[in-house]
Amino acid sequence: MKRYVFILILLALTVAPLHANVKKESRHFLTTEAGIGYSALLNKSDLGKSSGLAGAKLQVGYEWNYRKLLVHTGIEFASINDRTRVEPFILQTPYTIGLPAGEPMTAHFDFQDWTETQLLGQVNIPIQVGGWFANRYYFLAGARLGLPVLHKGLVSSTVRTYLTDPTLIGQINGIPVHDATTTDEKASPSWGANMLNAQLSAEVGLVLNSFWEKPAAKGSKGKGKGKSSSGRGSKGGKPILYRVGLFADYGLTSVFKTGTPAPLAVVGEPRQIALNNYFPAADSKVNSLLVGAKFAILFQLNEIKPDKPKPSYFDILIADAETQKPIPASLTIYDKAKKRTTVRDAKSGKYRYRAYIGDYTITAANEQYISATQDASIESDGVTEKLQFALERKPEPVVIDTPIIDIPVRVGTKVVLHNLHFATGKTYILPESADALEELASFMKQHSSVSILITGHTDNVGSDEANMRLSEGRANAVRDELVKRGVDAERIEAEGKGETEPVATNDTEEGRARNRRVEFTITATGDELIEQVSQ
Repeated sequence: MKRYVFILILLALTVAPLHANVKKESRHFLTTEAGIGYSALLNKSDLGKSSGLAGAKLQVGYEWNYRKLLVHTGIEFASINDRTRVEPFILQTPYTIGLPAGEPMTAHFDFQDWTETQLLGQVNIPIQVGGWFANRYYFLAGARLGLPVLHKGLVSSTVRTYLTDPTLIGQINGIPVHDATTTDEKASPSWGANMLNAQLSAEVGLVLNSFWEKPAAKGSKGKGKGKSSSGRGSKGGKPILYRVGLFADYGLTSVFKTGTPAPLAVVGEPRQIALNNYFPAADSKVNSLLVGAKFAILFQLNEIKPDKPKPSYFDILIADAETQKPIPASLTIYDKAKKRTTVRDAKSGKYRYRAYIGDYTITAANEQYISATQDASIESDGVTEKLQFALERKPEPVVIDTPIIDIPVRVGTKVVLHNLHFATGKTYILPESADALEELASFMKQHSSVSILITGHTDNVGSDEANMRLSEGRANAVRDELVKRGVDAERIEAEGKGETEPVATNDTEEGRARNRRVEFTITATGDELIEQVSQ
């Protein structure tokens, strides 16, 4: 007993989440459909041959969709029509009018060109199951329960009547007084009892929306409602879908209740002719057939709220390249898709950044280190990408107490030029700076493969714009003096930093004097590389 209870509990725990998920993802549609095509009322009788006629259907229905599964039902009116041509036949009856007693003739009724048109109106209830595939196509298959509610039979035939007598040679016709004539007969007889019937049904087609709507991106961020051409509606809205398809409905059971066979026609004298329906005379099952094309409009009734995407993150670590210990840094994160820049402080050297699907450029910066930049991407929701920045410490400026010619030659070495003097607020280099310029020019000539960057700095006196122009002008002035002394201009770059990189306080005269400086940085050593900072 305990075993069965355990199994029931296990089944309940398994089915409950599934039921909740089905309810959450189910879509419900109100459908309107119209179709047109070929129809026929088929039977196995040898009396005539069916040629069929145009048929049509109209339907209002309900469709349920869960993922790729479809279930469809509704109520439908179908017009199923047929035309049957009956082989010629002759009926006979005694003819006694105007003849002596005991001397009857035989009346012959020759039926030619018998044509019967059957117009059947039937109410169907479809029950179909199917699915979607390739985000565009669909199929449905199942059964239809039908009940004929309207029927009209239109019968026409040419009837030639003639008389024969055993004592006479040949036929007696063309004598109106004896009803021996040829006439066109028409009638609209009833075909008898209708019958609840079952039909085998199938259809296949495509969703037109898929041709003009873009599919939802895989792993979308879940923001906004958007449109989807998955053929199953879209999350976050109530779309209208348009469908076209091919269908076929074939009756498995008869639409007519067969019973005692009835004659095609009844004749009597004087020239009495009654035309009957073909089906009772055929004494055969009558199976309906309707095939053609259809167009459907589906109105989604419920709104499916999009699932919130699982968050994605960048786990960022900023460390000293030499010690591998975390260091504080400023992170500049550029979202390429949104073209948006975000700045964050990683005070502990670690930072978790909430990100969405897309491409990013991330820069880690610390005033004492060389900044580093990485490109990173989030490919899907719910992932965490780990990024590590190993920052190189900036070389400390070298304070020269010895000749420049003796400084260590390595990329990144930064040297403040002492004994370099300018006119106050000007870019003009004073004559007493000649020794400093000659010393730097000699260094450049001795190390012919070295390239340098000359950088000018100012204090904070004056506007930012003016200080920037002044620092650039002084750096270019030093560059020009080196070129005049025979140094290749291609080996020298110049820039100004204005007041943006002070090395001392600007609150004192001594501090401002230290901030007003020109320095150079070795940017390349070429073939004469002696020592190079690790990259």
